[in-house]
Amino acid sequence: MTDQSPDDVALDETPDDVGSYWDAADDANADVVGRFAGDEGTWDPVLRDAVVHLYKRRFISKAQHPQHWEPLVRNLPLVRADLNNHNLTLVIDTTREVMFKKQAPIEDGAPTLLRDVSYSLEETALLVLLRSLTMDTVDRVARVDHADLLTTLLEYRPAHVADEKAKAEKEARAIRKMIEIGILRRDATEEAYTIDRVIEAALPYDTLLALHEVLYNASDSNMKPDDDDANEGDL
Repeated sequence: MTDQSPDDVALDETPDDVGSYWDAADDANADVVGRFAGDEGTWDPVLRDAVVHLYKRRFISKAQHPQHWEPLVRNLPLVRADLNNHNLTLVIDTTREVMFKKQAPIEDGAPTLLRDVSYSLEETALLVLLRSLTMDTVDRVARVDHADLLTTLLEYRPAHVADEKAKAEKEARAIRKMIEIGILRRDATEEAYTIDRVIEAALPYDTLLALHEVLYNASDSNMKPDDDDANEGDL
C-alpha cells in the first residue's frame, strides 16, 4: 500500500466533469487566439485601441487624433454602450469635431471611474484667457504668444512673493499642463501657440463666467481657487 499526501488525495478526488467549468481559453498554456491568451473580445484591434485612448485621454479630436477619431465615429453605438457599462457618458461636439467622456449623473451610489481634480490659480487664469481668445476667432485659428501667457500669469501674482523662483516654476508648470492636456500646441518657433478648439466644447460660456468669478475673488483675497472653486470638469 502506498502512502498518499493530502494533496494527492485531493487530486484523486477531482471530479471528471471539471471541463464543464473551464474552457480551453482559460488555460494559460493554450495557443494564443486573438491578441493575447484567453482573448474573448469581439472588437477589431483598431477600435479597441481607439476606445482605450478615449479612456486614457481627456479628449479625442479629429485634428489631433485622426487615427482614433474615425473608428470611434464609425462605431458610436458600441462605444457609447461600453462607456455606459462603466457608468460614463460620451459627449460629442460635431462642430469642433471633439469627443470626451463624462461621469454619468448616478444617484444610487454606484462606483465611479472619474474624479474632479482642481486647477491651481495659475491654471485657471490660463484657461480663462485661452477660452476668451477663442471667442473672437470663430472663423479662424486662435493663437497666443508665450509672452502673453506670462503677462496674464503675472496679473495674478501676489504683490509680495516670498520665493520668486518657486512662483515662476509654478507658472511654467501651468503652461506645460495646457500643452499636455492638448489645449495648446506649440508652433515651430516655440514663441507662440495654437489654441485647440476643444476648450470651447469643454468650457462652455457659463463655465467661463464661473471661472471669471473665481479669479475675481482670488485677486481680491489672494486665495487659491481649489477644491470646490475651480474643478477641472470636462478637461
